[in-house]
Amino acid sequence: MSLATQSSHLSQSTPYIKKEARKLWTNFIWKNKTIYLIGIAMVMLTNAMQVFSTRLMGWILDFFTNQKIPNILSGNSKWDTFYKLFWFLLAARVITTIGRWGWRITLARQTHRASSMLRTNIWDNVRFFHRNDLDKFYTKGVLMNASTSDVNSGRFIFGFTLVAVVDVVFLGILSVATMLSIHVPMTLLSLVVMTFLPIVVNKLSKLEITKYEIAQNTLSNFNDLSSQVIATIRLQRLTQTGDYWEKRLNGSGKDYQEKRYHLLKTSLRYIPIMGGASILSYIVLFSLGIHLVTSSKMSVGDFVAMQGLIFLLQDPLMELGFIISELRKGFTSLERLSRIFHNEIDNNLTSDGAIVDDHKEILNIKKLSFRFKEKDKFLFKDLNLTLKHKDRLGITGSIGSGKSILINI
Repeated sequence: MSLATQSSHLSQSTPYIKKEARKLWTNFIWKNKTIYLIGIAMVMLTNAMQVFSTRLMGWILDFFTNQKIPNILSGNSKWDTFYKLFWFLLAARVITTIGRWGWRITLARQTHRASSMLRTNIWDNVRFFHRNDLDKFYTKGVLMNASTSDVNSGRFIFGFTLVAVVDVVFLGILSVATMLSIHVPMTLLSLVVMTFLPIVVNKLSKLEITKYEIAQNTLSNFNDLSSQVIATIRLQRLTQTGDYWEKRLNGSGKDYQEKRYHLLKTSLRYIPIMGGASILSYIVLFSLGIHLVTSSKMSVGDFVAMQGLIFLLQDPLMELGFIISELRKGFTSLERLSRIFHNEIDNNLTSDGAIVDDHKEILNIKKLSFRFKEKDKFLFKDLNLTLKHKDRLGITGSIGSGKSILINI
């Protein structure tokens, strides 16, 4: 049974689970706020140097074509100016490298720490579940899916996805601001071309998250069926039903493959949408820029800088769709995991047991009998059993003789 089908069993409402999932996320970030602040600063530093390098290339081109450049970059002679430009460009490249290294060892590393935290939380809660919950609701397949697929999807919103969010916001704002400082009409025209993006991305992300939930539920069912096939391998050999189980397993695998394929096709739509918008903006800027350069209303350096900035803006635009997708998928996975984290536990498993003296009886069974129906043959009848402290008991028997039934009773 998938997590999505357990709402009738779980006492927590969906709004409560959504709230707890976001609380889990915010608490982790707040606990590691110093690392996150350093990581965000490193991303912003990297973005600033990327924009500065692109703008600097335009000024370098203007210097070689004898156009005016900012006074801060000018020297007493052409050679002084050249050296200044060279050292500014070199410094920007070095700082960019340091910034990228900085956010990788701080912000991005939180992805892996969050993965460990989520898997630990699964174990810390599941080991105290009621036996009935483990048999009916949180089966092996569901827990396998939770500890692999859901954890792998949820962990990214603690690290790499946040890197992309800061990158989109800061690099986007900084690029647009720099473009406005060069030529306002060209910048506004390029942004108008991209106004349709938020509407398209929002619709596409909603469709994607629906298909993601379907694929995750299908994967849970496949994992559950796989565990059943492995657990009954001896029975399959005895009853010659291996072909039946193989067909079921292959069918379930193909079903998941198909659902995952449809999800991937939906996700890949972001590429032509985002890429097409940036290419269209580039064509508009290139056409208008050529006219302004030939009419001496814009320097060649400013024209090249504008083209470089629009290409720089393309990266956050390309990331935008995937960011929205990753955020929604990540929080959906956190909600699925939160149902595990807040499921009712068996308090008998968490309390300290009583001290048992040697030779004291732990279990005493008298005249225990069991059969499935009244007309069926008894699996066992008038069974008497006494277990004392430090005793050990081994139960053997052929398949179907009632070993598991006895233990469950």
